[in-house]
Amino acid sequence: MADQVTMVIDCDAGVDDAVAIMMALGQPNVQLIAVTCVDGNVSLDKVTLNVLRVLQKCDHLNIPVYSGASKDILGTAIEKSAVHGVNGLGDIPNQEQPPSKDLIQSEHAVLALIRMVNERPGQIMLVAIGPLTNVALAMRLDADFSSKLKELVIMGGNIRGTGTRFPTSEFNFTTDPTAAEMVLTGVRCPTIVVPLEICLSHAISYDWFDNLHQKRSARAKFVSAMYDGPLRRSKKLGRPACAIPDGCAVVVASCRASIQEVFHVPCKVETCEGLTKGQMQAPSIVRPFLFHFEGPQIDIVTKFDMDKYYQILDSIVS
Repeated sequence: MADQVTMVIDCDAGVDDAVAIMMALGQPNVQLIAVTCVDGNVSLDKVTLNVLRVLQKCDHLNIPVYSGASKDILGTAIEKSAVHGVNGLGDIPNQEQPPSKDLIQSEHAVLALIRMVNERPGQIMLVAIGPLTNVALAMRLDADFSSKLKELVIMGGNIRGTGTRFPTSEFNFTTDPTAAEMVLTGVRCPTIVVPLEICLSHAISYDWFDNLHQKRSARAKFVSAMYDGPLRRSKKLGRPACAIPDGCAVVVASCRASIQEVFHVPCKVETCEGLTKGQMQAPSIVRPFLFHFEGPQIDIVTKFDMDKYYQILDSIVS
Protein backbone atom coordinates (compact mmCIF):
# COMPACT_ATOMS: atom_id res chain seq x y z
CA MET A 1 0.00 0.00 0.00
CA ALA A 2 1.40 3.41 -0.99
CA ASP A 3 2.29 5.92 1.74
CA GLN A 4 -0.05 8.80 2.40
CA VAL A 5 1.07 11.98 0.63
CA THR A 6 0.17 15.58 1.41
CA MET A 7 0.85 17.25 -1.93
CA VAL A 8 1.07 20.72 -3.45
CA ILE A 9 1.42 20.95 -7.24
CA ASP A 10 3.24 23.91 -8.80
CA CYS A 11 2.43 24.01 -12.52
CA ASP A 12 2.10 25.95 -15.75
CA ALA A 13 -1.08 24.14 -16.82
CA GLY A 14 -0.62 22.81 -20.29
CA VAL A 15 -2.29 19.57 -21.35
CA ASP A 16 0.11 17.26 -19.47
CA ASP A 17 -0.14 19.40 -16.33
CA ALA A 18 -3.91 18.96 -16.54
CA VAL A 19 -3.59 15.18 -16.68
CA ALA A 20 -1.06 15.25 -13.83
CA ILE A 21 -3.48 17.17 -11.61
CA MET A 22 -6.23 14.68 -12.46
CA MET A 23 -3.89 11.80 -11.60
CA ALA A 24 -3.06 13.30 -8.20
CA LEU A 25 -6.75 13.85 -7.45
CA GLY A 26 -7.50 10.25 -8.40
CA GLN A 27 -5.07 8.62 -5.97
CA PRO A 28 -6.60 7.56 -2.64
CA ASN A 29 -3.26 8.02 -0.85
CA VAL A 30 -2.80 11.61 -2.11
CA GLN A 31 -4.26 14.67 -0.43
CA LEU A 32 -3.83 17.58 -2.85
CA ILE A 33 -4.08 20.66 -0.64
CA ALA A 34 -3.26 23.41 -3.16
CA VAL A 35 -2.18 24.22 -6.71
CA THR A 36 0.24 27.08 -7.32
CA CYS A 37 0.61 28.55 -10.79
CA VAL A 38 3.56 29.89 -12.75
CA ASP A 39 3.95 31.37 -16.23
CA GLY A 40 5.22 28.76 -18.67
CA ASN A 41 3.31 26.85 -21.32
CA VAL A 42 0.91 29.80 -21.52
CA SER A 43 0.58 33.14 -19.76
CA LEU A 44 -0.15 33.15 -16.04
CA ASP A 45 -3.80 34.24 -16.38
CA LYS A 46 -4.45 31.29 -18.71
CA VAL A 47 -2.60 28.92 -16.38
CA THR A 48 -4.82 29.78 -13.42
CA LEU A 49 -7.99 29.48 -15.52
CA ASN A 50 -6.84 26.10 -16.86
CA VAL A 51 -6.24 24.80 -13.33
CA LEU A 52 -9.73 25.89 -12.34
CA ARG A 53 -11.17 24.12 -15.40
CA VAL A 54 -9.42 20.89 -14.44
CA LEU A 55 -10.59 21.12 -10.83
CA GLN A 56 -14.10 21.85 -12.07
CA LYS A 57 -14.03 18.76 -14.31
CA CYS A 58 -12.96 16.67 -11.31
CA ASP A 59 -15.46 18.27 -8.87
CA HIS A 60 -12.65 19.70 -6.72
CA LEU A 61 -13.08 23.46 -6.98
CA ASN A 62 -12.67 23.49 -3.19
CA ILE A 63 -8.89 23.13 -3.63
CA PRO A 64 -7.24 26.57 -3.40
CA VAL A 65 -5.44 27.91 -6.48
CA TYR A 66 -2.73 30.56 -6.21
CA SER A 67 -1.32 32.81 -8.93
CA GLY A 68 2.46 33.18 -8.87
CA ALA A 69 5.35 34.44 -10.97
CA SER A 70 4.36 35.92 -14.33
CA LYS A 71 7.95 36.09 -15.63
CA ASP A 72 11.17 34.16 -15.23
CA ILE A 73 13.59 35.51 -12.61
CA LEU A 74 15.74 37.49 -15.05
CA GLY A 75 12.84 38.42 -17.32
CA THR A 76 14.70 37.26 -20.42
CA ALA A 77 12.78 34.11 -21.43
CA ILE A 78 12.23 33.76 -25.16
CA GLU A 79 8.77 33.82 -26.71
CA LYS A 80 7.08 30.43 -26.46
CA SER A 81 5.14 28.71 -29.25
CA ALA A 82 1.59 27.50 -28.61
CA VAL A 83 2.37 23.78 -28.52
CA HIS A 84 -0.45 23.27 -26.02
CA GLY A 85 -2.83 25.41 -28.04
CA VAL A 86 -3.51 29.09 -27.62
CA ASN A 87 -5.41 28.47 -24.37
CA GLY A 88 -3.01 25.80 -23.06
CA LEU A 89 -5.58 22.99 -22.99
CA GLY A 90 -5.50 22.08 -26.64
CA ASP A 91 -8.00 24.83 -27.47
CA ILE A 92 -10.90 22.61 -26.47
CA PRO A 93 -14.09 24.57 -25.74
CA ASN A 94 -15.43 24.68 -22.20
CA GLN A 95 -18.86 23.08 -22.30
CA GLU A 96 -19.53 24.02 -18.68
CA GLN A 97 -20.10 27.38 -17.00
CA PRO A 98 -16.54 28.75 -16.74
CA PRO A 99 -15.24 28.80 -13.18
CA SER A 100 -15.13 32.26 -11.65
CA LYS A 101 -11.76 33.96 -11.44
CA ASP A 102 -12.86 34.99 -7.94
CA LEU A 103 -11.84 31.45 -6.93
CA ILE A 104 -8.19 32.38 -7.40
CA GLN A 105 -6.74 33.18 -3.98
CA SER A 106 -5.55 36.72 -3.31
CA GLU A 107 -2.33 35.50 -1.66
CA HIS A 108 0.64 35.27 -4.03
CA ALA A 109 1.70 31.68 -4.79
CA VAL A 110 5.24 32.18 -3.46
CA LEU A 111 3.96 33.53 -0.14
CA ALA A 112 1.39 30.73 -0.01
CA LEU A 113 4.11 28.11 -0.47
CA ILE A 114 6.14 29.61 2.36
CA ARG A 115 3.08 29.81 4.61
CA MET A 116 2.01 26.23 3.93
CA VAL A 117 5.41 24.71 4.73
CA ASN A 118 5.58 26.74 7.93
CA GLU A 119 2.13 25.50 8.91
CA ARG A 120 3.06 21.88 8.07
CA PRO A 121 6.82 21.53 8.48
CA GLY A 122 8.15 18.22 7.18
CA GLN A 123 4.75 17.17 5.82
CA ILE A 124 4.35 18.61 2.31
CA MET A 125 5.57 17.01 -0.91
CA LEU A 126 5.92 19.74 -3.52
CA VAL A 127 5.53 18.45 -7.08
CA ALA A 128 6.93 21.06 -9.47
CA ILE A 129 5.92 20.39 -13.08
CA GLY A 130 6.48 23.82 -14.61
CA PRO A 131 9.36 26.32 -14.63
CA LEU A 132 10.88 26.53 -11.14
CA THR A 133 10.41 30.29 -10.69
CA ASN A 134 7.97 30.06 -7.77
CA VAL A 135 10.09 27.47 -5.97
CA ALA A 136 13.31 29.47 -6.41
CA LEU A 137 11.65 32.67 -5.18
CA ALA A 138 10.29 30.85 -2.11
CA MET A 139 13.79 29.56 -1.38
CA ARG A 140 15.21 33.07 -1.75
CA LEU A 141 12.56 34.74 0.45
CA ASP A 142 12.77 32.06 3.16
CA ALA A 143 16.20 30.47 3.45
CA ASP A 144 14.67 27.56 5.35
CA PHE A 145 11.82 26.94 2.89
CA SER A 146 13.16 23.80 1.24
CA SER A 147 14.35 22.31 4.53
CA LYS A 148 10.73 22.40 5.72
CA LEU A 149 9.49 20.37 2.75
CA LYS A 150 9.11 16.65 3.18
CA GLU A 151 10.22 16.19 -0.42
CA LEU A 152 10.52 17.97 -3.75
CA VAL A 153 9.66 16.16 -6.99
CA ILE A 154 10.54 17.92 -10.24
CA MET A 155 9.63 17.17 -13.85
CA GLY A 156 12.34 18.92 -15.79
CA GLY A 157 15.87 18.93 -17.07
CA ASN A 158 17.61 16.36 -19.21
CA ILE A 159 20.55 13.99 -18.86
CA ARG A 160 21.57 13.32 -22.47
CA GLY A 161 21.17 16.69 -24.16
CA THR A 162 17.72 15.89 -25.55
CA GLY A 163 15.72 19.00 -26.41
CA THR A 164 12.03 19.80 -26.67
CA ARG A 165 11.26 23.22 -28.13
CA PHE A 166 14.91 24.11 -27.56
CA PRO A 167 17.97 22.52 -29.28
CA THR A 168 19.55 20.66 -26.36
CA SER A 169 17.46 21.42 -23.29
CA GLU A 170 14.09 20.72 -21.71
CA PHE A 171 11.33 23.36 -21.72
CA ASN A 172 10.77 23.92 -17.98
CA PHE A 173 14.45 24.41 -17.19
CA THR A 174 15.14 26.56 -20.26
CA THR A 175 12.17 28.83 -19.56
CA ASP A 176 13.88 29.79 -16.29
CA PRO A 177 17.38 28.29 -16.07
CA THR A 178 18.36 30.67 -13.28
CA ALA A 179 15.55 29.34 -11.12
CA ALA A 180 16.40 25.73 -11.98
CA GLU A 181 20.05 26.28 -11.02
CA MET A 182 19.06 28.00 -7.77
CA VAL A 183 16.81 25.12 -6.80
CA LEU A 184 19.10 22.21 -7.71
CA THR A 185 22.18 23.70 -6.08
CA GLY A 186 20.44 25.12 -3.01
CA VAL A 187 17.72 22.62 -2.11
CA ARG A 188 17.83 21.20 1.42
CA CYS A 189 15.27 18.41 1.30
CA PRO A 190 15.14 15.01 -0.43
CA THR A 191 14.71 15.84 -4.12
CA ILE A 192 13.74 13.72 -7.12
CA VAL A 193 14.06 14.83 -10.74
CA VAL A 194 12.22 13.07 -13.57
CA PRO A 195 14.12 14.26 -16.67
CA LEU A 196 12.84 14.66 -20.21
CA GLU A 197 14.45 11.54 -21.68
CA ILE A 198 12.75 9.32 -19.10
CA CYS A 199 9.38 10.95 -19.86
CA LEU A 200 9.89 10.21 -23.56
CA SER A 201 10.93 6.60 -22.95
CA HIS A 202 7.86 6.14 -20.71
CA ALA A 203 5.36 7.51 -23.23
CA ILE A 204 1.76 6.29 -23.50
CA SER A 205 0.81 3.93 -26.31
CA TYR A 206 -1.46 4.95 -29.15
CA ASP A 207 -3.63 1.94 -28.27
CA TRP A 208 -4.36 3.49 -24.89
CA PHE A 209 -5.48 6.72 -26.56
CA ASP A 210 -7.55 4.74 -29.07
CA ASN A 211 -9.34 3.01 -26.19
CA LEU A 212 -9.79 6.39 -24.52
CA HIS A 213 -11.87 7.56 -27.48
CA GLN A 214 -14.36 4.77 -26.75
CA LYS A 215 -14.95 5.76 -23.13
CA ARG A 216 -18.01 7.81 -22.27
CA SER A 217 -17.02 9.51 -19.03
CA ALA A 218 -16.70 13.30 -19.03
CA ARG A 219 -13.10 13.08 -17.86
CA ALA A 220 -12.19 10.62 -20.62
CA LYS A 221 -13.66 12.96 -23.23
CA PHE A 222 -11.78 15.86 -21.64
CA VAL A 223 -8.40 14.10 -21.83
CA SER A 224 -9.12 12.76 -25.32
CA ALA A 225 -9.97 16.23 -26.64
CA MET A 226 -6.89 17.83 -25.07
CA TYR A 227 -4.61 15.23 -26.63
CA ASP A 228 -5.97 15.41 -30.16
CA GLY A 229 -3.20 17.84 -31.20
CA PRO A 230 -0.30 16.14 -29.34
CA LEU A 231 -1.30 12.77 -30.81
CA ARG A 232 -1.29 14.13 -34.35
CA ARG A 233 2.12 15.75 -33.80
CA SER A 234 3.59 12.57 -32.30
CA LYS A 235 2.41 10.46 -35.20
CA LYS A 236 3.61 13.01 -37.75
CA LEU A 237 7.07 12.92 -36.16
CA GLY A 238 7.08 9.11 -36.32
CA ARG A 239 7.22 8.62 -32.57
CA PRO A 240 6.07 5.19 -31.29
CA ALA A 241 3.94 6.67 -28.51
CA CYS A 242 2.74 9.99 -27.05
CA ALA A 243 4.40 11.37 -23.92
CA ILE A 244 2.57 12.82 -20.91
CA PRO A 245 5.69 14.13 -19.14
CA ASP A 246 4.12 15.71 -16.06
CA GLY A 247 2.17 12.53 -15.40
CA CYS A 248 5.50 10.74 -14.94
CA ALA A 249 6.30 12.99 -11.98
CA VAL A 250 2.97 12.20 -10.33
CA VAL A 251 3.54 8.44 -10.69
CA VAL A 252 6.91 8.77 -8.97
CA ALA A 253 5.56 11.17 -6.33
CA SER A 254 2.45 9.20 -5.42
CA CYS A 255 3.96 5.71 -5.52
CA ARG A 256 7.59 5.46 -4.50
CA ALA A 257 7.54 1.71 -5.13
CA SER A 258 7.09 2.45 -8.84
CA ILE A 259 10.73 3.64 -9.12
CA GLN A 260 12.88 0.93 -10.69
CA GLU A 261 16.15 2.75 -11.33
CA VAL A 262 17.54 5.92 -9.78
CA PHE A 263 20.89 7.70 -9.58
CA HIS A 264 21.86 9.79 -6.55
CA VAL A 265 24.10 12.57 -7.91
CA PRO A 266 24.65 16.34 -7.76
CA CYS A 267 23.43 18.37 -10.75
CA LYS A 268 23.92 21.79 -12.26
CA VAL A 269 22.05 23.79 -14.89
CA GLU A 270 23.69 25.75 -17.71
CA THR A 271 22.66 29.40 -17.38
CA CYS A 272 24.93 31.00 -20.00
CA GLU A 273 23.49 32.13 -23.32
CA GLY A 274 23.87 29.69 -26.18
CA LEU A 275 22.50 26.44 -27.55
CA THR A 276 22.93 24.63 -24.22
CA LYS A 277 21.19 27.24 -22.06
CA GLY A 278 18.91 25.42 -19.60
CA GLN A 279 20.60 22.05 -20.08
CA MET A 280 20.94 19.98 -16.90
CA GLN A 281 24.38 18.58 -16.23
CA ALA A 282 24.60 15.25 -14.40
CA PRO A 283 27.56 13.66 -16.21
CA SER A 284 28.21 10.87 -13.72
CA ILE A 285 24.96 9.16 -14.78
CA VAL A 286 26.17 8.41 -18.30
CA ARG A 287 29.91 8.45 -17.50
CA PRO A 288 30.47 7.27 -13.91
CA PHE A 289 34.23 7.84 -14.14
CA LEU A 290 33.81 11.61 -14.58
CA PHE A 291 34.16 14.11 -11.77
CA HIS A 292 31.27 14.96 -9.47
CA PHE A 293 29.95 18.47 -9.00
CA GLU A 294 29.84 19.97 -5.56
CA GLY A 295 26.32 20.38 -4.27
CA PRO A 296 23.27 18.60 -2.85
CA GLN A 297 22.70 15.01 -3.90
CA ILE A 298 19.62 14.73 -6.15
CA ASP A 299 17.78 11.54 -7.10
CA ILE A 300 17.47 11.26 -10.90
CA VAL A 301 14.86 8.67 -11.88
CA THR A 302 15.75 6.77 -15.05
CA LYS A 303 13.15 3.99 -14.95
CA PHE A 304 9.76 3.43 -13.33
CA ASP A 305 6.88 0.97 -13.53
CA MET A 306 4.77 1.59 -16.65
CA ASP A 307 2.05 -0.77 -15.43
CA LYS A 308 1.53 1.55 -12.47
CA TYR A 309 1.38 4.54 -14.83
CA TYR A 310 -1.35 2.91 -16.92
CA GLN A 311 -3.19 1.87 -13.76
CA ILE A 312 -3.32 5.47 -12.51
CA LEU A 313 -4.30 6.83 -15.94
CA ASP A 314 -7.09 4.26 -16.26
CA SER A 315 -8.46 5.23 -12.86
CA ILE A 316 -8.97 8.89 -13.84
CA VAL A 317 -10.83 8.27 -17.10
CA SER A 318 -13.09 5.37 -16.13
